[in-house]
Amino acid sequence: MSEKVVIIGGGLTGLSAAWELEKRHIAYTLIEVKGRLGGSIISERRGGFVFDGGPMTFERTGDWSFLDELGLQDALYEVVGRGVQLNAPTSHAAFKDRTQTLTDMLAQRLTDTVMLRMAVTSLGTVGGQYTVCLENGLALTAGALI
Repeated sequence: MSEKVVIIGGGLTGLSAAWELEKRHIAYTLIEVKGRLGGSIISERRGGFVFDGGPMTFERTGDWSFLDELGLQDALYEVVGRGVQLNAPTSHAAFKDRTQTLTDMLAQRLTDTVMLRMAVTSLGTVGGQYTVCLENGLALTAGALI
């Protein structure tokens, strides 16, 4: 049985999953249809300005200690503004430099197989294993899919 994990999608969720597997020394292949990692998170500099595509601010709830592990402990600033107060006070934050900082730092830490510009055409199971078929005819087998 293959213990390898196949991760479909190289956005924030796929990168986070790969990083968690990396820390646990679990083999993986990350497949991304685009020519770059990061999904909808993209930042571009033009004329001294940063343009963020995708989310720019986010609600800061839960445990954010993972930023320390990525060397990003000081990468955020608090966003102050008016909003709707729900059940509990919340804090909103954004990255000081650019939103893509987070996905870039995750991508830099990946050492296992990353396949860019590769589309998944079908998924199936054979003998208790997952089979992932790619547009180029390659078929990968895995013990788990993300």
